[in-house]
Amino acid sequence: MTALADELPERSTSLLLRDVEPALLGREQLLIALLTDLVGAISRWEQAPDGARGEYREVCTTLGRLVRVELPDGTSVRGTATDVDEFGRLVVDGRPFSAADVIHLR
Repeated sequence: MTALADELPERSTSLLLRDVEPALLGREQLLIALLTDLVGAISRWEQAPDGARGEYREVCTTLGRLVRVELPDGTSVRGTATDVDEFGRLVVDGRPFSAADVIHLR
């Protein structure tokens, strides 16, 4: 909640960077705000899946990047993340993945 810009991963933020004094925002209020936003996002996805998917694509830092997809069975796949399909799966070189750890490569 109180991380500074140089302490954060790419495309992350903190309350301090959003000019919110963490002491004024209790954890319960933060949880309520996050859950309210999540319910809204799920509702938008259900009502207009393509629109919500488009919104997600715009902010997804994985798309267009070289990645390693580590699968639950211990195998891995290397390729370029190209899309998010209609089921929310990450597509890497034409193959969709629904359960995996995704590592950005350089």
